[in-house]
Amino acid sequence: MAGGEGPLVGDAGSTNEVKPEDAKPDAAKPTEAPAPVAAVEPTVEASGASPTAATVAQPADNSAGFMRDLVAAMRRVAEDTRQAGLSDLRTKAEERVRTLEADAETRRAELKARADRDVEAVGAWAEAEVQRIKSEAEQRVVARKAQLDQQLAAETT
Repeated sequence: MAGGEGPLVGDAGSTNEVKPEDAKPDAAKPTEAPAPVAAVEPTVEASGASPTAATVAQPADNSAGFMRDLVAAMRRVAEDTRQAGLSDLRTKAEERVRTLEADAETRRAELKARADRDVEAVGAWAEAEVQRIKSEAEQRVVARKAQLDQQLAAETT
């Protein structure tokens, strides 16, 4: 570098360069390989005061590449975050479904147990009714036979 001049585009010390080890490939989409950056020698016009258009275009290319890599990285982070969120949501939904299914199974078991108790109670009631009816029938039979005996005794007298 000449005295008083800043770093030239394409110099090794330039901070606008994107190094291959800094760029991360996009896992979701194939990316195009960055165009090789040719070292551009600064050209000075006859007056020696201003660089040519080729020298000025170099930072714009580096900036566009940087922005492209930045956008790709941001998209990867957003997609990874989205996938993590979806994974968490799926896990919670599956857990909730399992909980609801377990609760439903418990309710079905309780309903079945209650129905079984009710059926046993109906059977016991029916047995009690059968015994009551038999007892009442026997009482009526005994009462009728007693009435018959009274009527026969009244006839013979």
